[in-house]
Amino acid sequence: MKSIELKDFLHYKFLSNVQMSPERNACIFTVSTCNEEENTYDSNIYLFRDGKCYPLTQGKKDGSAIFFDNSTVLFKSGRNAKNQEEVTSYYTISLNGGEACKRFDIPMYVSKIEKLNKEEFVILASYDKDFSCVGREEMKEELKKAQKESKDYEV
Repeated sequence: MKSIELKDFLHYKFLSNVQMSPERNACIFTVSTCNEEENTYDSNIYLFRDGKCYPLTQGKKDGSAIFFDNSTVLFKSGRNAKNQEEVTSYYTISLNGGEACKRFDIPMYVSKIEKLNKEEFVILASYDKDFSCVGREEMKEELKKAQKESKDYEV
């Protein structure tokens, strides 16, 4: 049997964030793959229903999906994000097909969202009072410059 090599991980698909539908007849999950050229991961949301898997999104920066209702999924996406912008955008998409529609933005890096009821959500977000630009427009240019300078740094 051949040993696993480091470059073999470039071809793996990583599954995460499995969520059952409220009616328990379908589930959604995130599939992430390595993007060696951009040194990042591409991630999209898939639907498993009636014994088959279907891709719901193709934005390459989609994930953290939850059921908005029985036939709609709410997910975060970086598809239209400007580089290093401190905002998390949420979209909805129907399980029956169609385009994803932008729902709302949150001016922070959101790592998790949960639905409380029909109109309210709770979020888990990162905020660093020393480096965050949320509410401080004058800091945005300084932060962008610092991020650009540190991007070239390697350990």
